[in-house]
Parts: sequence; structure tokens; C-alpha cells
Amino acid sequence: MSNRNLRSCGRTVVVGFWLNVLVSQPAVADEPPPKAVSTAATPSPPPTPSAAVRQRIDAFNRHDLNAYLKVHHPTVKIYRYPNHLLGTGHAHLRRIFGPSMQNKDGRLETAGQFVVDDMVVSNEFLTLAGRREHYVAIYRVVDGKVATIRLIEHRRERR
Repeated sequence: MSNRNLRSCGRTVVVGFWLNVLVSQPAVADEPPPKAVSTAATPSPPPTPSAAVRQRIDAFNRHDLNAYLKVHHPTVKIYRYPNHLLGTGHAHLRRIFGPSMQNKDGRLETAGQFVVDDMVVSNEFLTLAGRREHYVAIYRVVDGKVATIRLIEHRRERR
């Protein structure tokens, strides 16, 4: 017998063996049916506080108002530190930043951040309409959305 016939014969024996094993297995009536595999995507977890603030800054710098609003809670509250309320909600953000984003004006830069639980403290420079402002922003993020912003203003520079 040639090597080719032996290889061919060996495959037939191996395939026959496994076919026999599979066919001869008794059916188990108590076995539950296999679970259906879900094709629906599982919802991704909300972004971390630092990721949410990063998305906010990136959307601002792209002048993408919809993405900017999306990262904020619908009832976001903006304060001058500590508790002087400046505005609330998407309507306030749209009124303040909508025109500049439409005109592709404005740049937000960070000079350092740190995270404490659900808060991000960020040293920031905002350039808007030719004015450069330096402030510290304290963001509170809830379920991946910026819920409160507290601003500590430093100084304004004319450009």
C-alpha cells in the first residue's frame, strides 16, 4: 500500500470514529435547549468623569454645538464659585455658546486636571471673541453627563 493510500485510509478511519461517537451519544431529554445568542448590543457604560469632560472640551473646540450639549445633563447648572447661579440647562448653553460655535469662534485649552470621585477640577483657558479668560472649572459628572459646573475666574487678558 502506498503512503497516499495510508493517509487517505487514516482520514477515513478518524472521520468514521468521530461520526460514530457523535451518532452513538444518547439524547438527553432533561437537557435545556441551548440559549439563544443575543445580537442586540449591550449598552456601553457611561463615560468616566474625566472622559465626559474631555468630550465636552473636544466638542467645544470642534464647534459642534449638538455634541457639546449632549455631554451636559439637560438641567446642567453653571455657577460662579461658590454658589452664584449663572444659568441652567441646554437653553442657557445654547444661548451663550451657540453664536460663537456657529461662527467657528472659541478655543478651550486645559493646563491640568485631576479627578476626585465624580468631580473633575480643571485649570482652563477660554478664548472667545478675542478675550482670553483663565479660570478653574469644577465639573460634577453624573451618569456620564456634566451636571454642574463651578467656575473660579482668575484674570482676563486682551488679545
